[in-house]
Amino acid sequence: MKPGDNLLIAGDNLTAAPLLLSSFAGQVDLIYLDPPFATGRAFPLRPPPGGGDSVFPRELAYEDRWQGDPERFLNFLEPRLILCRDLLSSRGTLYLHLDFRRVHHARLLLDRVFGERCFRNEIIWHYRSGGRPQGAFAFKHDTILVYGKNPEGYFDGDAVAIPRVTARSNKMKRAVDEHGRTYRSIRSAGKEYRYYDDERVIPDDVWSDIGHLHQRDPERTGYPTQKPEKLLERILLASSPPGGRVADLFCGSGTTLAVAQRLGRCWIGCDESPAAIQITCRRLAKAPFVLHRKLPSATSLATEEPATGPAQENTLETKQVAPDPNLRGHRASARCAGVDLEGHRDGNLAPHRCASHRAGQVPQRTSDSCGHRLA
Repeated sequence: MKPGDNLLIAGDNLTAAPLLLSSFAGQVDLIYLDPPFATGRAFPLRPPPGGGDSVFPRELAYEDRWQGDPERFLNFLEPRLILCRDLLSSRGTLYLHLDFRRVHHARLLLDRVFGERCFRNEIIWHYRSGGRPQGAFAFKHDTILVYGKNPEGYFDGDAVAIPRVTARSNKMKRAVDEHGRTYRSIRSAGKEYRYYDDERVIPDDVWSDIGHLHQRDPERTGYPTQKPEKLLERILLASSPPGGRVADLFCGSGTTLAVAQRLGRCWIGCDESPAAIQITCRRLAKAPFVLHRKLPSATSLATEEPATGPAQENTLETKQVAPDPNLRGHRASARCAGVDLEGHRDGNLAPHRCASHRAGQVPQRTSDSCGHRLA
């Protein structure tokens, strides 16, 4: 795999760990992690704006049911945080996006995995969409926890600076200087301090200037928990250098990858939802990348009955692609762990078992017992 390659993995991120660590350990500048929030809900796909069909009509994007057990969710999250830590470069940063349900648990978990000294920020993303309850204050924010591989990491505040006039003024006195520039001032210890409105400042840790995507936003793809590009743009500009490598291991609709592509960053995406992979491929139709189809689901590894008989003959597609924006009608006879590519004939990704991969033995190279090829 060449250093400049982009990579999309159709499969569970933890199952993909051997591939990711063998290729990218210590090389990722930024990881954005937007895992399930433990909402207790299932999230169906929605038709995108304009009345088009979703890629898998009437199907779920993903399930987010954890039977009300925080420990089960944390057991799911912890090894993935360890994977992120091991992928990050010495100046790398992790952004973990959650909400009120599990963020307090995750903060303690991050302290254990990364160390308290590596905590950098707790960002409040405040939005105004949705209804308002009558018996409590409305839940109108998510929390993004920011940790570094080390206490000091890459951060470019100038790249995300905003005009001071849009920041809070703390009710300082407003005036205009002799050149017509508006400023706000305060006196302390007999000295006047001026803060000009046209100067740019680094945003604080409450982001209320980036809205949620409304239902008919043209940016929407049909994926139910899609985040706005402006949110990811701020994160990528601040915490990844130009030409650096970013990763989103729950890539969903591919927002992080699309923004990374536009900003000139290399990217890694991973998701076990077939719908997420197909939406991401359509969204990045003009971007060349390496596509891995597919590693088995971590859930299926834990719940399926053991396979019987000899392992089937399998090959894992690893190739440079500029994906066809319409994957329907795609035909391929090769099979890979977790997906029968013949299923693309009707837009469905059919499960396919591989005994060696179901046992978690993901090879780093072609072996005698399994024909998978990993870059």
